[in-house]
Amino acid sequence: YERFAKAGPGLIWFEAVATVPEARASAHQLYLTPGNVDAFKRLTDRIREVSVKENGYAPLIVMQATNSGRYSKPHGYPEPLIAYNCPPLEDTPLPKERILSDSELRRYEAAFGPAAKLAQQAGFDGMDVKCCHRYLACELLSAYTRPGEYGGSYENRTRFLKNAYRAAQAEVKGDFFLTSRLNAYDGFPYPYGFGVKEG
Repeated sequence: YERFAKAGPGLIWFEAVATVPEARASAHQLYLTPGNVDAFKRLTDRIREVSVKENGYAPLIVMQATNSGRYSKPHGYPEPLIAYNCPPLEDTPLPKERILSDSELRRYEAAFGPAAKLAQQAGFDGMDVKCCHRYLACELLSAYTRPGEYGGSYENRTRFLKNAYRAAQAEVKGDFFLTSRLNAYDGFPYPYGFGVKEG
């Protein structure tokens, strides 16, 4: 990150930071907690210090908050958290017990609130509610086949992302901003892809 800062960027978009430990993409993925927020703050301060010295200005620094969903490997091996079975991604269907319940999804969307609060405390200028690469929030956008309040209709399929935003907005203040990396198109045929035509 110091090398990035020296290069003169206007924006530094951090690598993915998990919102809960079980949704990390690896055992070594970053995870922001009250216990390590000061270490993150030292890093964002250092980025600004280096950039101001080298370039005369500080970049915007965005934390990418994520739930890795079906790509979760918190202990180094796959422990997928999925919204529904997706045949284009599963040679063998994942066990039904890997499908998250509505109550589990409510807990995971709420986790973006504490993540945003900590991100602001850590000195980030904003937070990305990550919704791409078929991670959990993104996968839910194509949950046409999922029953319940998170599947089927557009309103239901976007519920997780909107609620994650609401949870984050409730925990931050001032000019801290929220944004999202959002897939416009999955490339999988309906009903397993987002941004594709029915039929």
